[in-house]
This record gives sequence, C-alpha cells and structure tokens, in this order.
Amino acid sequence: MKPYSTLLTLFLCVVSSFLFGQSYSILYKVSYQPVADLKERKTEYMMLEVNNHKSRFYSLDQKKLDSMVQANDPALSDSYESPNLKFEVYKDLGTKKSWVSADFNSATYTYEEPSLKYQLLNTKVDKQGGYSIKQAWTNAGGREWAIFYTEDVPLFVGPYLFSGLPGMVYRVLSTDLDYEISFVGIQKTNQIKEIKLPKSNITKEKYAKQIKEFLENPGHHSIMYKNIWGDTFHYNFKTASPSVIKQQEQLIKKITSKFNNPIDKEVYLFDIIVP
Repeated sequence: MKPYSTLLTLFLCVVSSFLFGQSYSILYKVSYQPVADLKERKTEYMMLEVNNHKSRFYSLDQKKLDSMVQANDPALSDSYESPNLKFEVYKDLGTKKSWVSADFNSATYTYEEPSLKYQLLNTKVDKQGGYSIKQAWTNAGGREWAIFYTEDVPLFVGPYLFSGLPGMVYRVLSTDLDYEISFVGIQKTNQIKEIKLPKSNITKEKYAKQIKEFLENPGHHSIMYKNIWGDTFHYNFKTASPSVIKQQEQLIKKITSKFNNPIDKEVYLFDIIVP
C-alpha cells in the first residue's frame, strides 16, 4: 500500500474513533401513511442518540407524552393522540448488530435484526439542506428503500435500521412512498446517558407469529389495555361471555383499523392503546 494511502486510512480511523467518542442527538421526521388504503399521512418525530459506539432510535413524541403524564400537564386530554411508532432500535456500531424493542400486551419484546446490505449508486444528487448527498438502495422489513446520505457528516449512523454507510443518513424513502424519514437537525451533547444494549428475548419470526395469531382471534386472548395516562385494564377471555368476547374483537379491530400499515411489513409493531 502506498504511504499516503496508509496515512489516509489511519486518519479516517482516528477521525471515526474521535467522533464516535462524542455524543450526538439527531432528530428525524417520519411522514407515513398509517392506513394502507387511505392516502392520508401522519407525521411523528423520532430521535437518534449516538454515544460510545452505540445508538438508540426512539419516539420523541412518546417521550414528550410520558413527560406530560408525569407532570400532570393540563394540556393533556383524553383526545390526545398516542404515537404509533413507539418501537426502539438499538445498534452496536462496532459489531453492526441491531435490536428492535417493542411493547405488546403488557410485555416488552426484543429481537435481533440482521445487518442490511446496500447498493451504492453513482447517481448525481442535488444538495439538500446544504449537504452534499449520495444515494444507495436496500431492502428492509419487506420494503425497498432509497437512501440519501452525506459524507459531510462522518458519522456512519442513521434512523431506524439504516446505518453503516460512508456518512450520516439524511433521508430515506420507501419506494411505495408509504414512509419517508427526513433529517431535521443534529446536536453535539453531553446529556445522553450511557446506552445499554438490550438482549433478545424472542426471534422476529416468533414475535410476528404471536401478533398474527392474536389479531386473528383477539377475543380469545388475555389483553392488557392501556390509555395515554398509563392506566391499565385487564381483559380475561377465560371468564368472558360470548357477547363480551365479540365486543373485545370489535374493539381491537377498531384500534388496528387506525394503523394497519407498519413500517415493517413482516411484523406488526404496535401496542394496544385505548382512549
């Protein structure tokens, strides 16, 4: 290897190590179509925290909602909408391992996701937000994604499952246009607590099967309902009459009808929230 190539490689390794030794908060906006057959869109905000070669991607809207509940904020009412995208994604940026955590029916499930494979393109892309942009493609969760990233920010991170590209992910767009995740801003911070990576307690396939079986016959499963205030209501199908079972099935159908187009087509990431 030529001397200058060796020095360049060493320099990039030092820069990468230095940057990942610092902490960053990166805000993303998610615009998506919650109901598959309707063109109406919804917007939610999610935060990517990067600290010590680890990252955590979570719902900023849910964090704000939790804070309002804890503070008994008068602005919070029963009509307040709970976000749909309440899952979290953790990454070990060194090993490139990823985990998805989601609550469902009173339990938290965590499964590991395989590393994504990218096709880097040489397509010329106009600058966006003042950043030079490059493009890549990948498949994740039963969707094909166009990914726009920038080498102007040498952090090899991004929202959701996307990371490991030669720069920060600026924007991702599913080719069916159902989901778009866009960069809003980045901030260096010392306010991020140490990110603790979770351990898997289920496989993705088993989790998907469990939810599918529940949705096919919800009235014949025990259900832990929650509202935005954190109150819980338990339904036990073993002691329920046929009319109550039918009532529960109608209620679950009503809840899921408002969000039946999850970001991952292979697993329905949702929790049971009632008004």
